[in-house]
This record gives sequence, C-alpha cells and structure tokens, in this order.
Amino acid sequence: MVRRASLHNTKKVERSLFRIDFFHNIHRYLEFKSKEWLDLGIMAFVMAFIFSFNKWGEDAFSFSTGIGNFLTYFFVSFGVMLLYVLAQKIVGIFNGLRTYYEKYNIAILFSVFIAFLTFGYVPIYIPGILRYEAIYNLRIGKFRAVMAKDWETSLSAGAGPVAMLVLSIPVQILFKVTGLEIFKTIIVVLLLTAAYSLIPLPVISTANPYEGYMNRYNIFSGGSVGFDIYFNNRSWYFFLVGAVIGFWLLWLVFGYVSILFSSIIGLVALISYNAVIATKS
Repeated sequence: MVRRASLHNTKKVERSLFRIDFFHNIHRYLEFKSKEWLDLGIMAFVMAFIFSFNKWGEDAFSFSTGIGNFLTYFFVSFGVMLLYVLAQKIVGIFNGLRTYYEKYNIAILFSVFIAFLTFGYVPIYIPGILRYEAIYNLRIGKFRAVMAKDWETSLSAGAGPVAMLVLSIPVQILFKVTGLEIFKTIIVVLLLTAAYSLIPLPVISTANPYEGYMNRYNIFSGGSVGFDIYFNNRSWYFFLVGAVIGFWLLWLVFGYVSILFSSIIGLVALISYNAVIATKS
C-alpha cells in the first residue's frame, strides 16, 4: 500500500511538473511575427471579399449593407484564422517545433478568380501553409533529433482543422440559445476552414520569407496543411477527412454538429483506408 501510494504521488508530481513546464514553454516560445500578422490580415480580407461578394444589397446595390457584411465577415474570418494558427503553434511547441503561418499566394488568386466566375456562390479558399522550425531546447531527451518526425509535423498541422471542428460545438450552443445569425455565420466559416485546409496542394514557390531570421537547414515544408498531413501521416489525414465530412453531414441535414458522430465517421474512413492498403500489400 505504501509503495502504491508512493507511485501515485510520484505520477501526480510528474503531471504537475509537466503542466508547469508546458505552460512555461508556451509563454517562452509562442510568438507571432509581423509577417504572420500581415498574412493573417490579408487572408481575412480575401475571405471577407469572397463571402460578401454577392451580399451588397438584395434588389439594388447598397454600399452600407455591403460594407456591413464585409466587415462582419472580415472580423469573423480574422478571429477564425487567428485561432486556427494559434492551435497549430501550441501543438507545435508541445512537439518541440515553432510553426509559422504564411498565406498561399497562388491559392488566393485562384479563390478570387472563382469568386468572380461564380458571383460568390462558390466560396473556396486555402487557409494557408505552415513553416516549421526546430526548437533545440525542446528537442532533447525523448526527441533526440533536430529534424522533426513525420507524426510531429502532421499532428501540429492537423491541430488547425481539429480546433475549427471543436470550436463549432460551443458556437452551435450559442446559436441555438440566442438564434443570432452571426453564430451561424461563424459555424459555416469554421467548418469551411477545416474542410479547405485539408486540400493537399504543394507549394509551387520555394521562396521562404522567414529565411532572414531562421536557419534554412532547420526548416522543412511541402505545401498546404492538407499536403503536409497527407504525405506525413495518411491515417491521420483520412481520419480528419472523415471527421470533417461527419460534421458537414450533420450540419447540412440536421442543423447541428457532434464530435462523437464525426469521430465515428473519421474512424470508418481510417479503417477503410487501412483495409484498402492491406489488400494492396
């Protein structure tokens, strides 16, 4: 009994030290570069432009209505993107990595083109890409490697879409309680951001805007968030895709979202993928 109590106390102390150490690392290493703030602002502007493209008056053009809708979508989009990137940064620090957000310029041009082509009825966009940098002080002991492992980058990247899905739950509650359309708008932006972030697109340009203050040999990136997850951990990728599909099915059919149902759909997608791989091997 004494030994069991001693082990329990030891584990309790270890958990407390882990929490203290984790929050210390967040306070020490969590940062947003000025380039990231600029890219977040530009991305929010583009998203607001796309979402409000055909909302500048019903029967006739109305500047006040249009600018009101644009500003609403801008602040919603900026808040959503900020939380999206923040989740990736926090999980990245947990894995011994700094993550840096960057807008995807070519995807932005394509999104604007589609908005004009469809008169805003097909809002499509790529939230952006990630750059990774190893934090030397956090990559000792169990990590024992400067370069990140595949599961570490895919977990950090996947934190963005996961955060979007999880945040849709409390926003849904607020929408059901208040009935305010702004919360419905936030849910749609959250779910669209989660879905579009999983589109696997490679980065065509190899230019690195952070090369001035980071060692280029510690940086590795391949493309969009979906690209990173797909090529680094496909089981995790197909689970996320299934979960996003589950969220959208519930929202479109019943008007609510559920983590449990969506997780089941994600597991079905994961099992199906592994079954297909097993039959090919």
